[in-house]
Amino acid sequence: MIRMILTSIAAGTAIGYFFEPAFLIEHQGRLIDILICVVMVAIGYEFGRGDNPFRDIRVLGWKVFVIPVMIALGTLLVGGLSGLIVGISFKDAMAVSAGFGWYSLNAVLLSDYSKELSAISFLSNMVRETIGIILIPVVARYIGYVEAVAVPGISAMDLCLPIIEQSTNKNIIIYAILSGTLMCILVPILTPLIIRL
Repeated sequence: MIRMILTSIAAGTAIGYFFEPAFLIEHQGRLIDILICVVMVAIGYEFGRGDNPFRDIRVLGWKVFVIPVMIALGTLLVGGLSGLIVGISFKDAMAVSAGFGWYSLNAVLLSDYSKELSAISFLSNMVRETIGIILIPVVARYIGYVEAVAVPGISAMDLCLPIIEQSTNKNIIIYAILSGTLMCILVPILTPLIIRL
């Protein structure tokens, strides 16, 4: 799966660099939306065929949200502390890490505040998603299933969801979807809030 994803990224990069097909440029956003929907339908189909991991919400109640909240808080804290190591203020580093892997939106939210932070946000959040694609199976195998959900951030609920499903088990999918959804909601709230502090 990882080889297929990396090969696909490399093929897309080569096509974009050498050919720049007008059709893809014009319809890129729509094609991405369609493909993500196809992935979600396939995962929904898997849920329908077997045990439903969403039963954990009924069984655990509010406790099922503890893991996604801890992933978000851990991202902010570690991001802020990491900024101090490289000479960025705790607040600014937290604003960058509040992208939770959503490189396009967070970079835009930070662009008026600081062009430099916007560029850092784009790169760091894109790297988080890319590292997630590569490391999810390794983390799932040697550290833990829940920890594997934390690696890609928001991408746990879309691009990395098939990798998480293959590397863990169906019961972990609910945490991937919930953490990705929670972080999607938090990005446009937290980033402006942090930069106003």
